[in-house]
Amino acid sequence: MRNRKIKLFFLFQFIALIVFFVHGRLMAPYDFDDWLYLSNLILPVPRWGSWNPARIFSVDIMALGGMIAGTLVYPVTQDYMISVLWTSSVLLSFLIITVCICLYSFFIRRLKTSESIAAAAEIFFLISCFLFIRNKPSSNYMFHAADLCCVYFYIMSGLLNAVVVLIMMRSENFSYDFSCFTIVQKTGFLVLAYFAVFSNLFHSAITATYCGAMTIWNLYSISRRTEGSGTAQERSIAGPGLRKNSGNCNYGWADLIVKTIRQSSVFIAVIILWLAEVAFEHSGGRAGSFSSFDLHVSLLQYFDVLRAIAAPYKAIILISVAWSIFAILRGKKNWTVFVQIAISNILLTAFLLLLNAVTKYMSRIEASWGVWFYMILFCSAAFAMLLRDTSAHILVTVPVIVLMAILAWLPDGKFMMSNDRNLDADSVFDAGYYYTQQIINADRAGRSGITLEVPASPDGFVFAAGMGQTISHTLYYNKVTKNEIHVDEVISPHLNQRFYTDEWLTSDED
Repeated sequence: MRNRKIKLFFLFQFIALIVFFVHGRLMAPYDFDDWLYLSNLILPVPRWGSWNPARIFSVDIMALGGMIAGTLVYPVTQDYMISVLWTSSVLLSFLIITVCICLYSFFIRRLKTSESIAAAAEIFFLISCFLFIRNKPSSNYMFHAADLCCVYFYIMSGLLNAVVVLIMMRSENFSYDFSCFTIVQKTGFLVLAYFAVFSNLFHSAITATYCGAMTIWNLYSISRRTEGSGTAQERSIAGPGLRKNSGNCNYGWADLIVKTIRQSSVFIAVIILWLAEVAFEHSGGRAGSFSSFDLHVSLLQYFDVLRAIAAPYKAIILISVAWSIFAILRGKKNWTVFVQIAISNILLTAFLLLLNAVTKYMSRIEASWGVWFYMILFCSAAFAMLLRDTSAHILVTVPVIVLMAILAWLPDGKFMMSNDRNLDADSVFDAGYYYTQQIINADRAGRSGITLEVPASPDGFVFAAGMGQTISHTLYYNKVTKNEIHVDEVISPHLNQRFYTDEWLTSDED
């Protein structure tokens, strides 16, 4: 990105995203896990048999967020809740923009678009993330999660895996390009791939299934090439080692497999690493907490999300599929992208349907995030190629993007707070202030302990026993307080009206 205008273009989006998350107060610690993982930094290695053995990136990025909020932002704001809001908004926005930059590079390098078309298609992708599920006021979107912890654990993990996939996808022959990387580039990619795989099983599958799809594609392309058939693009993808072969070169299966492994070495290495992650995760306590397997429920949840897709975006999907079929039949440049994304999504959907037959999370956008990411990526690639291959692309670009932005903003310009247990931001921040200020004030007064009134918890999780001490530890760990205040909790049901929504109270009484 040497162009100054392009840098300003992405800087503007980055700032706009931060303002969106901060102004809407869309992220704040509320339940037990939120406060626990803001101070739970771990070594970046999997831990066999622990609760979540293979979660490294998601746990450490949240602890890093809590640390930055306490040590760098809190001295300025003197408000830890606002500090966490700002820090989380910046980290999330940074990952979103990193995906957008990688996508921009993918359009230029792989799809051979101009910079202006790449920028337009990137905006198309970003708006799609807000329009995709925009079917009611204050609706869901691709960066929403059940709570702050899930934003870090699911959304940020998904975004990191999207970055790794887009880095690989921008090359027709990534294993060959990887061999040409400098030591710094190789190290950087391997670090990203490691943390992407050891992030969250739902989202590491985004990378693993792409690697699986590309291994299958390379096997197909090489077999076509060695038989003396295949398109020019398939022969190009087959790699330098095979381009010199011509005519009918009928290799045996052993030779074909060896050449595929050589062609897909990076992909296979990532798949092996991912299988190790699966083994670690299977050893964990969380995996052991699920027992029943119900594929029917998983399928029902999947189709529920499909039905919930906004009507305008369903039209975009249909147009994108029609254009991709046309591009494939006409043999347009880089048509293979559509097939590779489709195979990746089919593999990912199959895996998540099986995984969610156990967890029952398929209807949660943050858990099935990769399926919808690939769907939006497919539509964005179709849009970029449509603009690339039509002479009147300016006449297409402006109306489409403006209309999408309007539809994404309507009807109320509001989106759901990442807190499904309490969508009222005032109540969420009030609860945070209630806890943190009493602990901070006690520390400033030189006290060693306090008695804290807490509400009765309807589900035993949001205000779980020991939450006051957990918050005290988080404030101390992140340098907000000088000492870890001992907290004794006293249940006071009268606080329920203050900290819970009316809907939750009503459902609990029923």
